[in-house]
Amino acid sequence: MKLKFMEAKKNPGASYSRPLEVLTDDELSQDEKRKVLESWKAEAIHLEESSGEGFGGGERSNLDEIAEALKRV
Repeated sequence: MKLKFMEAKKNPGASYSRPLEVLTDDELSQDEKRKVLESWKAEAIHLEESSGEGFGGGERSNLDEIAEALKRV
């Protein structure tokens, strides 16, 4: 497995500034892009749930952009 893919899947926000940026990464296969975006989606959902319970730091959710990127993969 590629190191870049593994790092991006573990922490997508550290590897890419925006979810749509994943789509332009020529080093990742379509399947890898989908997995990175799914990981980012899970992270964003967790962040929203935590914010709803008073544990968030006021970060803006990017679920809409993640959903858009997943549609394009």
